Amino acid sequence: MSRPSRHPKTGIFWLRKRVPSDLVAHAGRAIEYFSLQTRDPIEAKQRHAEAIWTWRYPAGP
Repeated sequence: MSRPSRHPKTGIFWLRKRVPSDLVAHAGRAIEYFSLQTRDPIEAKQRHAEAIWTWRYPAGP
C-alpha cells in the first residue's frame, strides 16, 4: 500500500501513485502526484486514503 510522502523543503504531504504501464501512454506520465495540502501526518493519511479511493473508483458518467 502506498503512503503519503513529505516534501523535503515545505513539509507538505503529497500523494504519489504509479500509473499502470498499459495506461502510461493515455495518462502521459508514469507517476501521478498531487498535494494533499496538509503538514499534519494524521490528516495526510486520511486525505491519502480518500484520494486513493477516488483514484481507484472514479465516479461514473
